[in-house]
Amino acid sequence: MKVQHVRRDSWVVVAVVAAIFFMVPGESAAQFVGVQYGPRAFSNAPKGTNALDLKVDLMDMGIDLDGRLLQGLDNSSKALYLSYTNYFGLFGKTASVLFALPLVEIETELETSQGTFPGLSASGLTDPFLQFNIGLVGNESMGLEEFFATEPGFGMTLHTGVRLPFGEYDADSPLNPGANRFEFRFGFPMSYTWGTPTQQTSLELSPILYFFEDNDRPFGAARVSQNEALQIEAHLVHDFVPAFWGALNAMRVWGGATETDGIKGDNALRYASIGASLGGRLFKKLSYSFHYGFRFDSKDEADDGSLIRVGLTYTF
Repeated sequence: MKVQHVRRDSWVVVAVVAAIFFMVPGESAAQFVGVQYGPRAFSNAPKGTNALDLKVDLMDMGIDLDGRLLQGLDNSSKALYLSYTNYFGLFGKTASVLFALPLVEIETELETSQGTFPGLSASGLTDPFLQFNIGLVGNESMGLEEFFATEPGFGMTLHTGVRLPFGEYDADSPLNPGANRFEFRFGFPMSYTWGTPTQQTSLELSPILYFFEDNDRPFGAARVSQNEALQIEAHLVHDFVPAFWGALNAMRVWGGATETDGIKGDNALRYASIGASLGGRLFKKLSYSFHYGFRFDSKDEADDGSLIRVGLTYTF
């Protein structure tokens, strides 16, 4: 095992999401909370590490709701996320569990088969998210001293997640914070890290598959189903100095077409996003991050838009 001194704060920043939100069609706005993971989101950490995250998003882009939101309508959204992550050892590898509680506020003009709803808004608790990761290649479980003396190299992680249908939902409303269905995720994020102890550089690639349960109480219909969707995320991350890093980010999304009461929708997702992130350490255990990105190459260019995200992470 190749060993060198690695700077102690490289793991502290739990990086904030680094590309535009994945707008997953669903009978609610909750699916826009299905997020990109961002630079170093799957990085290793010493066993026993805990992290509390607070993230705030400001978005201006199109939203797909079961394909019944016409593309090109005006949309603006705000979201706040609170999450807790714990890292521990399992079968000699680093494993982690995360629980995220998101709140959303959406304003939109919605057009459905039941009519047009101008000036529509919804806010409240959307569906919580539970995540479990475990290292497959690299990512050995280590204590604090051994962790900071080991060069990361190549790593691959098994990622699993589920969005729980506990958010606010009303079948009589065309727009809801919750989705009234389970959403499952499965992927193999990987990364390669190299460089000097104070200037680490990482190249990351994260393919994630999304699977969706049917919504059996959609607005204006009996049942809505959705095909699988594929999200591929890439990041180039560099430490400029020991307490300040930056990243270039890119993402591509395919699939996710819906079917409503047996009628297939022409609403499969297809878009790309690029962006940049900056982050660093404010105090010994408190770090920050900032992201700006924009979505493009949508089916309708009016659905393209931008995202600003800021975040704070406290580790202990």
